[in-house]
Amino acid sequence: MKKIIEITDTYRLDFLQDNQFRGASILNDDNFHWAIVDSSFIDIHHDKIIKITDQEKEAETVIQFDVKKIEWKNSIREAIDAYIESCKVLDFDGRDI
Repeated sequence: MKKIIEITDTYRLDFLQDNQFRGASILNDDNFHWAIVDSSFIDIHHDKIIKITDQEKEAETVIQFDVKKIEWKNSIREAIDAYIESCKVLDFDGRDI
């Protein structure tokens, strides 16, 4: 039997902060849509290294996210709820939600 819980803002934030789900990124676009994704591609351009000091260097970093149209939501809460549902996780008491 599935435990039914009320999804509060506190639950949403605790869920995103939970160590098991670190790495999730909260994205928004120019049309005020939101998405939560947990995969990305990081490309570091070593050919564009800029000297800051003799000891420090900075490289241009590009992070790309693959977000499907269905993953974009109208509110941040809706995006987090969809992400929680997609993870099919256990609640904090260890029971399915």
